[in-house]
Amino acid sequence: MVSYARQFDRFQRLQAQIFGISVDPVDRNRAMVKKLLLPFLLLSDPDGAISSSYGVWEERGILTPRLPDREPMAIPAIVVVRSGVIRYVYSGVDFADRPGDEPVFAALDEGER
Repeated sequence: MVSYARQFDRFQRLQAQIFGISVDPVDRNRAMVKKLLLPFLLLSDPDGAISSSYGVWEERGILTPRLPDREPMAIPAIVVVRSGVIRYVYSGVDFADRPGDEPVFAALDEGER
């Protein structure tokens, strides 16, 4: 997320909206946005409804840091273009496994093509 925050101007030039989705409660997400100075929203999806709709929810939940009641899993990165078409999905093997910026921007550049 911090990488995307650093590239936020580039996302804006591409007229892309960026946001994060987390199973954490709203107050925890709000604190994370404040702590990391994120220029975009971090949405709360405690029951996994949004994650499920994109096919990235697992029974254990979308990846969160190792907490006593949860096992870590991959956090996906998804690019959805204006028409609703999914152009890019990345799901890493652990919390630190994130895609580089360039594949995300390549998917945005491809847009509606």
